[in-house]
Amino acid sequence: MTQTTTEESFASGVPARTAVRAALDKHAYITPAAAAAEWDGLWTRCWLFAGLEADIPDEGDYFVYAIGRESIVVLRDDLDQVRAFYNFCQHRGDRSNR
Repeated sequence: MTQTTTEESFASGVPARTAVRAALDKHAYITPAAAAAEWDGLWTRCWLFAGLEADIPDEGDYFVYAIGRESIVVLRDDLDQVRAFYNFCQHRGDRSNR
């Protein structure tokens, strides 16, 4: 069975695919400037999934979530609350490059 794809223009009349839109620019994936722009414009402005509450069922359980240059410690405290903190300690060996 042959699959047929039909592309339609947007309601405004702008074509859905042009030569520019059809090509992926490899520089968006390999340059530090593109990574920095993506970090600032996307990853720092949206909710991110770090893990499941079931991953830390007991008091004192924790896991570390790493995203980009950030590291977050997610834990269950002694009041049975789930907490998250930057994995950053100024007086015991700063692990970040701030």
